[in-house]
Amino acid sequence: MKHFFKFLLIGLIYGGFPEVVNQIYVKHSVSGFFATLRSYLIMLLILFFLRKWYNRIVKNKLVNNLFWYVLLGAFGLYIEWTYLGNQGAAWYGQIAMFTFWGSFGIMPAIFTEEPVFADMKR
Repeated sequence: MKHFFKFLLIGLIYGGFPEVVNQIYVKHSVSGFFATLRSYLIMLLILFFLRKWYNRIVKNKLVNNLFWYVLLGAFGLYIEWTYLGNQGAAWYGQIAMFTFWGSFGIMPAIFTEEPVFADMKR
């Protein structure tokens, strides 16, 4: 249960900082910020249980984490393009969105699961 709340907290912190800039500073929408955090919380709840299920299937941690990162990055771009209308952004904007969404799913896992390499513990 400790990992569950830690996963959610780290995910909200990681996802919340860019939204402070995007929603509050640029769009001047505090309500948009809290709506985005609410949607991030729902996504993190789903991701936590999907991650547990996925970890049971794929035992190789390096392959597991790389695939998870690419899968979530691609899914995030799909959300950005389809629902948020950001498909016209420059190529570096697309890379930034892919990186954000991939990291959004992998960052909490990095802090709550065993590291891929034993040296990462230090």
